[in-house]
Amino acid sequence: MKLGAIKGTRSSSAKSQWTTTAGAIAQYMAEASLPNAAGPNRGPARRGGAELNGIYRDVLKDYFLAVVFRRKQRRASKLFRRAVVAGQMLTLLMLAAVTVFSVLPLLAGPAAEHTAIEAWIQQNAGRFTIIQWHPAEPSADGRGVRVRVRYRYTTAHGKLVTSERLFLVRGGRVVGVDSA
Repeated sequence: MKLGAIKGTRSSSAKSQWTTTAGAIAQYMAEASLPNAAGPNRGPARRGGAELNGIYRDVLKDYFLAVVFRRKQRRASKLFRRAVVAGQMLTLLMLAAVTVFSVLPLLAGPAAEHTAIEAWIQQNAGRFTIIQWHPAEPSADGRGVRVRVRYRYTTAHGKLVTSERLFLVRGGRVVGVDSA
């Protein structure tokens, strides 16, 4: 304890004795336990940023562990337990949504124009590999779609050829092919 930390008065009977009040002791204990507490000439009470970051980090860590690993939290409040259950339900819903939306394109299969173009290339080139599909565009007359495709195929002599062509597809059939 620092000399003069507790306010008091000097006793008249003995020069080395001090008399203090319960309020002065309480004030000293409050200042000693919370060094940033509000007091005379100190301003509003604040917690340090690092201390709050540590507290929030611990709370978020406990929440994450409770949600993901289903760890039981000792002395957790009802609100915390409800938040954990809500977080677990939200996590399950998000996983289900991601799974469904990632599988849907696989279930739909390739577009009709892709199937028609692949059949045309198979018929005219034999072994082939599609390198790039460009987006389908409506044809000039509006009755079909134009698709630019870059593909690689092997000739009858074993030569590897890369080609880029513009296919016109109507009704699921290739009706025109142009060099791109």
